[in-house]
Amino acid sequence: MRGIAALMLIAFPVFSQAGERPQAAAKSSGSLQTAIRAALEKVSPSVVRIGFGKPLQFMSGVIINKDGLTVTAGHIPCNAGESVEVHMPGDKTVKGTLLAKLNEPDLALVQIVDKGAWPALDIELSDTISNRDPLLAVGFGDTGLYGPFGTAPPRSVRLGYLLERLPRDQSGQWRTTVQVCPGDSGGPLFDLTGSLVGIARAEGADTSVYVSSQLLLRAWNKLAGQRPAPLWSATSRPLVETVAAATTGAIGTVQPSVVEVRCEGRWIGLGAYVGDGFVVTKASELGRSLCMVVLGNNAKALARVAASDPARDLVLLQLVFPDVARGLVAINWADVNDLPVGTNLAAVTPPAFTPPTGIVSVSTRPVPPIEGCLPISVKDSNGGVEITDTFDFDFWLPRPPSPLRRGDVITHIVGVPTANRDEFNKLYYARTLGRHPCVKGEPVPVTRVRQGTTEEIMVHLHSRCAVWPEQLIHPYSYRYSGFPAAIASDLGGRPEHCGAPVVDADGRVIGLLIARAPFMESLILPSREIRIALEAMRKSASAKN
Repeated sequence: MRGIAALMLIAFPVFSQAGERPQAAAKSSGSLQTAIRAALEKVSPSVVRIGFGKPLQFMSGVIINKDGLTVTAGHIPCNAGESVEVHMPGDKTVKGTLLAKLNEPDLALVQIVDKGAWPALDIELSDTISNRDPLLAVGFGDTGLYGPFGTAPPRSVRLGYLLERLPRDQSGQWRTTVQVCPGDSGGPLFDLTGSLVGIARAEGADTSVYVSSQLLLRAWNKLAGQRPAPLWSATSRPLVETVAAATTGAIGTVQPSVVEVRCEGRWIGLGAYVGDGFVVTKASELGRSLCMVVLGNNAKALARVAASDPARDLVLLQLVFPDVARGLVAINWADVNDLPVGTNLAAVTPPAFTPPTGIVSVSTRPVPPIEGCLPISVKDSNGGVEITDTFDFDFWLPRPPSPLRRGDVITHIVGVPTANRDEFNKLYYARTLGRHPCVKGEPVPVTRVRQGTTEEIMVHLHSRCAVWPEQLIHPYSYRYSGFPAAIASDLGGRPEHCGAPVVDADGRVIGLLIARAPFMESLILPSREIRIALEAMRKSASAKN
């Protein structure tokens, strides 16, 4: 079936000039995975970043004419005639000029100055798109995950569907299930033939708005004058299965080996059974050394921390009574370190939950740490430092109440004495706290004195500065950065899904869902990283026993 689908997708398209509606070709059935890969291969050379201003800022765009005409969003903060940079795939940068822009519809046109046969794309009339047709959004959204401000973000691909066509006063615009973020503006939306159907205008909490290709054609003369209009395509759009359907078999095979992890009476994550009474899961959400796992047969079992891998935010749980796991099959981790963008994925959950599905958005790369700190100010006190104020930079999305408050005296952090404010500041500005990476969301042990009672508690480190309010639109993990390698996906996981094994459509367990980041990213530790961590944690657990 997949081979047939590939042949169908290679069928020669029929083009016509804008204004001459081509006859729609009959739809053909095929594989979603095959169609996504073919579409991305076609469109990738045409998707660009457009740089402007000082310091340099970026939006996304797409080349739609072999002479170098490039479409982006009309809210680009430049005037007609100003110079811009067009960053091509790879390292090539060429000069461009903003020809024209419109507020309504939100469109702009850039002319690449250099002569050449540029990789142009055709247009699919948007009124032929239904809410069952998969759509691919491509852009350069700046999520802040891959380095400080000014770091070039990677190209990201997301899968979505048409949600609704907006009312008459916004006719020609779509609301879609695709989620975008700053930097994605002006980015193209394609159908599975690789034809342009929309241009990104605005992001929302769960949706995004696109200006349809049909509206682009209506506004063409205002933007481009007498320049030739884009071409229409009559390529057959394939009928394909959903990601959920494509991964159903793999989910069913792995599901019995997935457990629910509970701590302090609430569901905090999932875990993967790895044999011999051990479960691997995300570490930073636990908070305590003793927790409970719920097996597939609804049997509950106590578990304790046997070993951890702070660099990867993993923990190995050991069942107190391993016999309850009799009959469970250990997860077989595929030898995978990277996957092609567009690969179909599903996070495997217990049967009571709906498995989140999506595609690979960004291939494997390091996710640098977002530095964390204790969100308090202090003064010298008898026996330690007294908290004078507390802060919560994540004020847009309330977290559980902080265990620290004004008047508490801190005597130790990660077992290190904080005899005075100077000693506290040495730890505050450290890159690591003992065995704990100094990463936002990492839980660290803090010894406090409150009303004469001394107690060691776990406190999650916070960011040293507030994150963008636009990011705080979904629940996200305490820790979502500082991984040696991670695959980004648009699968709609929640923090409670972290620890779930992730499968592809071929049935391989390709990694473990390690974090839900703000915006839309779900981060997956590749299975090769899991294998390395498990080997080290098992040795550590054996040494303790």
